[in-house]
Amino acid sequence: MFTFADATAERTGLGKSTVQRAVRIFENLTDASKKRLRGSWLIHKEGELNALSKLGPDDQKATLDLMLRKDEPAPSVSAAKAILTGKTELAPEDKLLRALINNWDRAGKRTRDKFLQHVNGRGA
Repeated sequence: MFTFADATAERTGLGKSTVQRAVRIFENLTDASKKRLRGSWLIHKEGELNALSKLGPDDQKATLDLMLRKDEPAPSVSAAKAILTGKTELAPEDKLLRALINNWDRAGKRTRDKFLQHVNGRGA
């Protein structure tokens, strides 16, 4: 059976799953959110639109309030959610540090020794 997604994919050259994902995002956004998104920087950010579409109506509104404000807009849905919940989002360098510490804690003595050699300029 030839579906809307098949027909649209064939006409646009997009993959069927891409069309299905776009339809799912569109269906899950409130009418008010769709109206606010028109002409905004977010309209071309599929990942952000997907994250936004997974929120309920009240959370979509609050998130868009933060992301579309003129002064210091939230750069992502996750950053807006962090502001709304009172949790601060980690800066990229803090995320890297956390990952390094977690990996250090999981590493064995041999791996730690090799890492220390590398840091001290004595290893590859």
